[in-house]
Amino acid sequence: MQIALQTVALPSGTPDTLEVFILDIKEEAHRLPQALAILNKDEQDRHNWYNHPTSARRFALTRAALRQRLAERTGGEATALRFEYGPHGKPALRASQLRFNVAHSGQYALIAISTTHDVGIDIERHASTAPLDTLSSSIFSDEERAWCAGDSARFYALWCGKEAMIKADGTGFSVANGMPVAMLRDDGSYISPRPGLQAWSLAMPPGYAAALALLADEPSSHA
Repeated sequence: MQIALQTVALPSGTPDTLEVFILDIKEEAHRLPQALAILNKDEQDRHNWYNHPTSARRFALTRAALRQRLAERTGGEATALRFEYGPHGKPALRASQLRFNVAHSGQYALIAISTTHDVGIDIERHASTAPLDTLSSSIFSDEERAWCAGDSARFYALWCGKEAMIKADGTGFSVANGMPVAMLRDDGSYISPRPGLQAWSLAMPPGYAAALALLADEPSSHA
C-alpha cells in the first residue's frame, strides 16, 4: 500500500536538497485501514483521541504518508521508524540527518523533507466565516495589520508565512506571541525577521494558502 503524494513545484531560490509533497486526503481516504497499520501504538492512540473522524483521518493518513516517504529515503521499513521530539515538540527521525515537517488543513496535507536545513511548512484553508479583523488584532503587529488591510488572501499568506518560519525555527514561539514582521514580497518570498531564516509562498489549490520556511546555515541575502 502506497499513499499517493504529488510533488509541489518549489520557488526559485530553494535548495535542491529539499522536497515538498501534497497529499489529497479526500482522494486517499479509502486507504485509512492500511495507514493505521503503519502507525505505532502512540500514533494509533492519537488517531483515536480525535473527536471528529475527519481530523482523525487527516492525522493518520498524513503520518503514514510521512513514514512511507522517510522510509524510502532511508531504506528502512515505514513501521520501524522511530521519532524523537525536541524541547518544543518538534519531531525528528532518530539516527538520521533528514529534517522534515508536516502541515494539514481541510482536504490537503503537506510534507517537507530536507537533507540540509531545518524546515517548516504550513497550509491553511480559507475560512469564509473567520473573524479576520479580530484575529489580526490579536496575532499581528500594527505593521502587519496594515499590510493585510482586510484582504483575506494577504491574511492567510501572512499567517502561513509566520507559522512556517516558527516551525523551521523550532523555538516554541507561536503566531500570537513573538514572531516579528514577515510580509510577502512580489516575488513570493517573505521578509525574514532574522538572518538565516528564509520563507516562500507556495502555489496551492483554490481556497488554500501555504508557505515553506528554511533555517539556513548561512544568513539569507533577503534578511
